[in-house]
Amino acid sequence: MDSIPDKNIHDAFQTIVQNYDQLTIKVNDQDAFNKLARVEGSLVSSYSKNSKSEQYFQTIVIYYADHLIGAISFFVAKNEMRKVKNYLYERIDIVVVPKRFRGNGISKALVLLAIHYCNISFGNRIYSISCLAAHEAISRVLDGLNFRCNRGNDENFSRHSIYFDPSESQEYAKLIEENLKSAIHRINYKLHKEIGSIKS
Repeated sequence: MDSIPDKNIHDAFQTIVQNYDQLTIKVNDQDAFNKLARVEGSLVSSYSKNSKSEQYFQTIVIYYADHLIGAISFFVAKNEMRKVKNYLYERIDIVVVPKRFRGNGISKALVLLAIHYCNISFGNRIYSISCLAAHEAISRVLDGLNFRCNRGNDENFSRHSIYFDPSESQEYAKLIEENLKSAIHRINYKLHKEIGSIKS
């Protein structure tokens, strides 16, 4: 599955945090992602390495100073049944924020980073983004980004999704980038005030 070079992603993320010297965004830091995911042991991934469809898996983590403050995994897959230009879908998989850093908008920034990554990498080839949200905080983030929500009576998670045609993808990408910049600013502001009281 073709995507743009990692350097382009690195440059785009560097631009997002260029005014915040304590914030670092890292792509494909699997060790850091696994470290947080193990702590939150109840989370279940919907990604399958054995899937027959073509898939692209990725992780993103955020650091504030030396603190690992959040991580997300996501993947993009090809819908073999679609014979049109936009034939890829993105699935937001696992979102983890350590308890001591919750309430600072980090989960929102992680979701936005995952969507922003795919907007840059795959552009208008994506027709759908979805997530099985196990936590209310993620549900609120997705609701705020115009995702539709469906919850079964016997399910302990909510299904969120958004669909668009190629003509809408560029406008949605701009909305995501604007929201991301605001979310990063909020994280920096709140942690700058609080980090002195947080011990490693």
